[in-house]
Amino acid sequence: MPTATARPRRKRLTERELLQMPSDGRKYELVNGRLQIVPTAHDTARL
Repeated sequence: MPTATARPRRKRLTERELLQMPSDGRKYELVNGRLQIVPTAHDTARL
């Protein structure tokens, strides 16, 4: 009988933690504590 394995919960980020991250040229936003990369016009031009 297969057993369910619990996925480890990721720590949710705070706004303070987001602002302390080093800049890498990408745009990010927090959605429910999860870091999301925001597509920019430059990113979509390569598609």
